[in-house]
Amino acid sequence: MNKFSIIFLTLAVLSTTNPALAHEEENLPIQAATVNLGIEEPGLLPTNPFYFLKEWRRSLRLLLTFDRVKKAELESNFNNEKAAELDAVAETFPENYEAINEAITNYQASQERLKDRIASLPDHSENPNVSILLENITDRTLRHARLFAELEDKFVENEPLQDSIKLSKNRFGEMLADVSRKSDPAIFSDTAVKAATELQSIEVLESLVEQLPEEAASRVSEVIEKLKTEIAPAQAPAFPETRTAPPVIVPETEKMPEPAPEEDQVLCIQVYEPVCGKDGKTYSNSCTAGVAGVEIQSKGECPIPEKEREAATTPAPAESRTPEMQGVARELTLEADDSGFYPAGNIEVPKGAKVMLTFVVRQANVYFGGLDFRSSKFQTDPVKPGGSTTVEFVADESFTISSYWPASGVLKANIEVIAE
Repeated sequence: MNKFSIIFLTLAVLSTTNPALAHEEENLPIQAATVNLGIEEPGLLPTNPFYFLKEWRRSLRLLLTFDRVKKAELESNFNNEKAAELDAVAETFPENYEAINEAITNYQASQERLKDRIASLPDHSENPNVSILLENITDRTLRHARLFAELEDKFVENEPLQDSIKLSKNRFGEMLADVSRKSDPAIFSDTAVKAATELQSIEVLESLVEQLPEEAASRVSEVIEKLKTEIAPAQAPAFPETRTAPPVIVPETEKMPEPAPEEDQVLCIQVYEPVCGKDGKTYSNSCTAGVAGVEIQSKGECPIPEKEREAATTPAPAESRTPEMQGVARELTLEADDSGFYPAGNIEVPKGAKVMLTFVVRQANVYFGGLDFRSSKFQTDPVKPGGSTTVEFVADESFTISSYWPASGVLKANIEVIAE
């Protein structure tokens, strides 16, 4: 009983003491992290003499957690908190190299504990929560790698810090390798590339690929190459390629406009963070809106008028579909995202009917690479978020339509076409 009393008393002290202790540092000029770690306030930092109480509380929470997956999730949360603490120490005390190095060491110890937790996880096929956790760890690992890359640039002249930072950077590759061995290879590659793209840090992921197992490295490299191919047209020079033409003599009083210097050209990466322009159009992110010269009215997609939404999603009335119309194209519209098709349910058409089916990929809840649609009747090209494509076929039999992530071929949803 004495041991339990000590535990509960300790918990009570921690729960009532932390706010007061944190007050010492809450007014410090901590700049917002360039990398979003999802933590607004890191709380007590390793520079605080009472930081050990925060560590006690973490240890007690792990002690009272028995499920392997939940323990790993908790360790991942603590690891992310320590990354946020490191960022705060580096921003608040940029000249205190000893404190920064202590925060890095603190993070590295957490890294090792998390690696051990990952090794103890069951296979992703045995527990669906494992897949969710591994995706989360993959995303966080790449965010932390980006943070350390920034710290490496910031403290480039401090050799001891450089050594500590490089040690952690090597461990990021090991962490991703451990995660990839426990994950579905296709989901791992898409999660890794998606996180790196959102951070505009494809180069960070590329630097870690060589540490991945062969299959994971191959898949990630393949998705990166496809992504670069998709981005390349958007990064083409602002002026078309020079073509041979008759010489033009320009009077000295006139001056031809010179192309903008290459460093002034704006290149936008394909990250889908929609904004609504004052022209009423939705742009994939603030960069593309700026390139178009449109002022941003609000974050998120522009609202779609109710009449247009109904017109796009409402099929023709059932009573108009008579056998005599089987020779006429039946026009239908399906919306889709990563979770399914809308409206949900089977598509029922008369057998032998000609069908014109339009797929509209929603702008929300869709992977940045979009979707493609496949069946025994057709296969579409990739459709980006907010885009659409139309197919035509004869419903001479029932069949299944499936949506996929284009780059990796991961199946997202199915819908049945019933011909009767």
